[in-house]
Amino acid sequence: MAQKRKSKHEDITDGSGSLTKKQQNQKAKEVLALAKEVNKNKPVRYASASDSDFMRSLKKKRLTSS
Repeated sequence: MAQKRKSKHEDITDGSGSLTKKQQNQKAKEVLALAKEVNKNKPVRYASASDSDFMRSLKKKRLTSS
């Protein structure tokens, strides 16, 4: 007869302290659900491949430094 686990095996980490693949996937799903909830009412902005926040910040810096 098999012994019952005394601890939750979902919270067990391996020797290096990292989570199992299943635990990592579960955490990622939870984070994604929270992110969707936070960004639910924000408009979606579609940008071209050459457009990015970084490039826009560089353009602003060039304009202000001139």
